Amino acid sequence: MSLGNGGGVASLLPEKSPEHKLAYSPMNVFDRMITSMCQTWGQKKACVQAIESIKKQVEELEEKLMNGTPLNDVEQEFYDSVSMSSLEEKVAAVRALMQKQVDDGKITAMEKTMLLDQVNERLNTLTTEIEKAQKEGKAKRVENLTAAKAKAEERKEKLQSISPLSPPPLKNEAAMNKLRVELAPLMDVETAAKGRLLTIKETQAVARKDEILEELEQLEVCLKLGVLLVVATAISP
Repeated sequence: MSLGNGGGVASLLPEKSPEHKLAYSPMNVFDRMITSMCQTWGQKKACVQAIESIKKQVEELEEKLMNGTPLNDVEQEFYDSVSMSSLEEKVAAVRALMQKQVDDGKITAMEKTMLLDQVNERLNTLTTEIEKAQKEGKAKRVENLTAAKAKAEERKEKLQSISPLSPPPLKNEAAMNKLRVELAPLMDVETAAKGRLLTIKETQAVARKDEILEELEQLEVCLKLGVLLVVATAISP
C-alpha cells in the first residue's frame, strides 16, 4: 500500500517516516495503525503531539498563501494532500481513545504519575483562582471554578484507584530478526549467478529475497513509529 504523493513529487515529510504515515494515511488505515502501534496512553499522547506538529506546518503554509507567497512544488503537494480537517479528525479520534484508556484503568505506572501530576497542578491552579474570585466578590466565577475543582478531585480519586499495567514490549523486533536470518543466504544469489541465466531455484530465491526486503521495510516503518512515540512520551513535559 502506498500513502501520500504518487506523482513523483518529493514530500515535505520524509516518505517513509512515521510523520508521513500519520499525515497521509486515510482514516481507516490510521485507526488500524493507532490500534497496533499506540497501545499505551503515553504513546497516544505522543501521537497527538506529532499530529499537532503537522497541523502547525499546514497552518504555516496557509499563512504563506494568505500573505501572497507562492508555495514551491513540495509545499504545494503537502498542502493539497494533507487537509486540516483530516488532521483534526485524527486528533479527536486519538484523544477519545486516550480518555477511554484512562476510564478503563489501562495505564502504566509512569503514565499514572504523569496524569496525577497534571491533575494536582490543575487543582492548585483552581484553588488559587477560587481564592482570587472570592476576594473579588465574583460569586458566579467561584461557583464555576468550584464545580471544575470537584471534577478534578473526582479524576484524581479515579487515577489513584488504578492499578498500573506493565508497559508492552516494542512489536516487530522478533519478526524482523527472523526475516534477517532467512535473508542472509539469499543476498548473494544474484551475485553468484552473474553473467548467466538464473536457475528456477535461484529465481525463486531472488523473488523471496525481494519479498523479505519489502516486509522488512514495512516492519521497520512500524518499529520506527513505535520508537518515536515511546521517546516522545519520555521527553514530553
